[in-house]
Amino acid sequence: LKISKDLLRDPKRKIAAIICPVTGLDHIDLKTCKELDIKVLSLKGENEFLNEIRATAELTIGLTLSILRKIPNAIQSVNNKVWDRDLFRGSEIFNKNVGIVGMGRLGKIVTEYFIALGAHVSGYDIKKFKINGVKNAESIEQLVSISDIISIHIDYNESNHHLFDKNLFSHFKEKSILINTSRGGIIDSNALIYSLKSKRLIGA
Repeated sequence: LKISKDLLRDPKRKIAAIICPVTGLDHIDLKTCKELDIKVLSLKGENEFLNEIRATAELTIGLTLSILRKIPNAIQSVNNKVWDRDLFRGSEIFNKNVGIVGMGRLGKIVTEYFIALGAHVSGYDIKKFKINGVKNAESIEQLVSISDIISIHIDYNESNHHLFDKNLFSHFKEKSILINTSRGGIIDSNALIYSLKSKRLIGA
């Protein structure tokens, strides 16, 4: 649900507060909320609590395995009473090069999981970071060019709208996969579809 200026200013509604159990607030017109003195309560900045919440990080690994092991297609095949295991030979996370975009709370947790599974992890963040066993990429273009798996963990804002555009996808390693458990606006959907159809990416 997009909580827009029109919805907030609707005279039929009397909104005192908006409560969202999330960290990203790009779906709310915060400027209008401030003008109308509407309180917005969210999980943004609640780091002590969020450090114990690992659902998104675990989902990231689950989605990665789902693509690498071709799980959805294999399940559909079985449900259709067809089974040809040669169609669903997958690959492992082990020994893959993984690129993490955004080395904040979630990026660091996901990094731990990928390292535990035997991957080689590199990271890119606008802020310098230091994590044992993780290489700092000089640029996001360099990161995607060396990564078999790219996982996005950044906030969405005006400055990174469609960060993953046709130009950035052109730097991706052939037959890589992209996992986005951040916000959809970070990716240009048309550029993503083109990259999938042209086999630059094998899954997203």
